[in-house]
Amino acid sequence: MIIIEKTNQNLNIGKNSTISFGIDFGTTYSLIATTISQNVFIISDNKNRALLPSVVNYSNFSKPIVGWNAKKLITSDPINTITSVKRLIGRSLKEIKELFPNLPYNFKSNKDNTISFIINNSLISTSEISSKILNELKNRVMSVYKQEISGVVITVPAHFNDIQRQEIKKSAQLINLNVLRLLNEPTAAAIAYGLHLKKKGIFVIYDLGGGTFDVSILNLSKNVFEVLSTSGSTNLGGDDIDYLLSNYINSKVLSLNSKNISTQIGLLDLAKKIKIKLSSEYYVKTVFKSYSFCITRMEFNNIIKPIILKTLKICKNALQDAKVSIENIDHVILVGGSTYIPIIQNDVMKYFKKLPLHSINPDQVVAVGASIQADMLTKKNKKNNIILLDVVPLSLGIEIIGNIVEKVIFRNTKIPIAQTREFTTFKDNQKSILIHVLQGEETLVKNCKSLSKFILKDIPQKLAGKIIVLVTFQIDVDGLLSITAKIKSTKIEKNICINFKN
Repeated sequence: MIIIEKTNQNLNIGKNSTISFGIDFGTTYSLIATTISQNVFIISDNKNRALLPSVVNYSNFSKPIVGWNAKKLITSDPINTITSVKRLIGRSLKEIKELFPNLPYNFKSNKDNTISFIINNSLISTSEISSKILNELKNRVMSVYKQEISGVVITVPAHFNDIQRQEIKKSAQLINLNVLRLLNEPTAAAIAYGLHLKKKGIFVIYDLGGGTFDVSILNLSKNVFEVLSTSGSTNLGGDDIDYLLSNYINSKVLSLNSKNISTQIGLLDLAKKIKIKLSSEYYVKTVFKSYSFCITRMEFNNIIKPIILKTLKICKNALQDAKVSIENIDHVILVGGSTYIPIIQNDVMKYFKKLPLHSINPDQVVAVGASIQADMLTKKNKKNNIILLDVVPLSLGIEIIGNIVEKVIFRNTKIPIAQTREFTTFKDNQKSILIHVLQGEETLVKNCKSLSKFILKDIPQKLAGKIIVLVTFQIDVDGLLSITAKIKSTKIEKNICINFKN
């Protein structure tokens, strides 16, 4: 069994000892932890707060405010206070406007189809904002240990695409953090519970955080953690619950239907507070702009029922992909702050017919698992090491004639992996070939996520179908993609790693 505790005190690990950390970079809150022997320490701030709000305020652009002090400015300075930046990572301006139409920020679309914030006439990327949050966690460590961090494991939603994973890694690199591995959040939770309770069997990790939902099915044996399938959504989380509740209050309770930004931000902040109170109380009486009203838990349950049903549908798909029936599930683990909500706990229990495990704080379990993995990757002692077999969350392929996506690697394939497919030219005397890389499960290009385009030039001019192109997709343990395209029987070749410059 592992022991978990908070600390903001120096643990006297020794000057020559290497120390690594696990970071849970969350939509709403972030944490950092380290493992020493069998003890996991959640690093808290000087007020003994383990959670760091994932909020950055740029009212003073040269000296941004991060965390708790920034959180206080959400309602008074909404335009300069960036919240839930994790939800915007790797997204296009079009996606953001469709998914989050009421955000108070000003954006600029970048050439690589991502966005930058326009703040005080300056541009700042999502990776730069994310790096401020990671740096605040890093500063916590530096104030406690007074020594450099040898490496970090950073967790990401299992359903993050390649571009989003690359941006998280880039955010860490901006502040000189050595990323040992990007670890899927549900897998991190499984590591924590697998080593904490020494349990074996088929696990379901139900992870509903602030902005994302993941579910993973794992088979845990003595030292092998095998992910059987993973599924989820990067558009489903506690933020969506807050929006539903604030909209309900705005239109049904107060009949305001206000489009005013300050009113919307104020209602959203109120909705968060009501949501938290309704986890322990059956009704909440409150006042907003001289309006007195009451929200009951039954009302709240009805409001969020569609979100719960969406998560359970995703769970059903994950079970089908894993070829596992509900009857074969041994343990269910709840992860993420949104799982404190009683109806979510109850509906998950009913669906899987199992009482969920919650001996590790759902807010901390991902950071705990990440710190254990970081310790294993940096220590020479392999006694407690595990074999981790993770999977690709989304299928990868390239565009072919007819705006169709030809899959090269399918979702839930074990990683690391390399896969090669043969393609041919489609017209006579073709001089170049455009390789368009896509991610997603749909057949049509327009319904998948475009990751990159590159051109293979100076190919021999022959009849259509006579030139053979070998395209190899390679995915590493972080789930990051690199591609090689080569003309068979020639030296013409191009290699590419998916990142923002490609």
